[in-house]
Formats: sequence, C-alpha cells, structure tokens
Amino acid sequence: MYACRSVLSDLAAHLWRDHAKVYPPLRQPGGDWVVDQEHYINRLVAYAPVKGVTGHARAVVQAELERLNTTLHKLNELDSKAHAPVTREDARLAAIATYVVVGEIVLRTDMQPVDDASASSDPVPADAPAAGDQLQ
Repeated sequence: MYACRSVLSDLAAHLWRDHAKVYPPLRQPGGDWVVDQEHYINRLVAYAPVKGVTGHARAVVQAELERLNTTLHKLNELDSKAHAPVTREDARLAAIATYVVVGEIVLRTDMQPVDDASASSDPVPADAPAAGDQLQ
C-alpha cells in the first residue's frame, strides 16, 4: 500500500513540476484545485488535461485516480489504526489499481513534465466538466 502511494506521489512529483499551489482551470465549488506536494492525486488529475486528455478519456483517468485515492486512504487508515489488518487481497487491489492508473497516464500522455501549466499549449477547454472535490 505504501509502495503504491509512493509510486503515485513520485510520479506526480516528476510529471507536475509547476510550483503554483493551485491550478485555477480545474475549479471546484468554493475554490481552486490545490496542486501542492501534499495533493499528489490532484497533481496527476491536473496533468491529464494539460497534456490534452479531455472528454471521456479525462473522465476515465480522473475516476480511476479518485477510486484509487479512496482505496489507498481507507487501507492506510486500517493499517495505521490497527483496527483491522490489511489483507493480501486489499494490497493486491491497490497494486493493480496503481498499475492501471499509471498505464492510463502512459497511454494517454507524452509523460513529459509540466513546468508551467499556465504556458500549456493544451489548456483545459472551457466546456470541460468541473472537477469534483479536492483529493489528497
């Protein structure tokens, strides 16, 4: 589980190098999309549309990241609080979901880092659906 989180965190750090704390094109009710280092899933979600992943493909990537984020947080809570052990099946699910998410990003982008999202040649289109709640 921790390795899965580390893979995603390291991938986000590599792909999203923009030092801005928020990414305004992905707005949510009440504010901008936070893309600081603590919000590695948000950074990966922001990376996709900057790289031209829009419409249905963007929705797929975002949904997979949201689902994986929820799974990893739930499993980490179980592990940290020692209320219940994390099963081998849960760990396998996290590993497979991580593999699928990374595969989607590799398949749909050029894997080149974003240093300045505001200078992107592929901004989020005005008709793109608004992002959901901020992730972690």
